Amino acid sequence: MLAHASAQSLVTVEEIWDGNLMEDDRMLAGTIPPVYINAVAHAPRGAWPLSLPGCYERDGEHLKTYVSAAKSKENFAVYLDRYVFGKQAAA
Repeated sequence: MLAHASAQSLVTVEEIWDGNLMEDDRMLAGTIPPVYINAVAHAPRGAWPLSLPGCYERDGEHLKTYVSAAKSKENFAVYLDRYVFGKQAAA
């Protein structure tokens, strides 16, 4: 597990849940023990533009935009500014 190998781990989550995931057999396999986590960030739709099964579908049109932008350094820099580093990125 990468969390074991890292000096610090920041975990992003779709939802803050009040409970112990390690007590739920369905969730246990995908749960990182708290000892390996330094911080948690609430990131709704954090898998976008990919999907989160049962919550939202992938954004095929945006993935096409990404693929097109990734063909050149200049276009990819514009993409990153708009969708990753820009103020609208989290909206």
